[in-house]
Amino acid sequence: MHFRYFKTWSSILLLAAGAIPAAAESSQPADLILVNAHVYTVNPQQEWTDAIAVRDDKIIAVGEKAKIETYRGKTTKVIDAQGKL
Repeated sequence: MHFRYFKTWSSILLLAAGAIPAAAESSQPADLILVNAHVYTVNPQQEWTDAIAVRDDKIIAVGEKAKIETYRGKTTKVIDAQGKL
């Protein structure tokens, strides 16, 4: 894993407890999208999900891959976690 993304991955793990539900559409694309992940949200209504969107080192959305894909832009880096936590 590249060191540049270590900080983002660390933030994802620490901030997943405060997960933000995915919006229908985003006017600004995410810098990073993590898909095919196994994300624990600590949300009783949705304890597990599979994707996260990050912009400016902050989680902007957590939810199912289809919803998170709405945050993809031309410059969005997409990481396939291949089912990892």
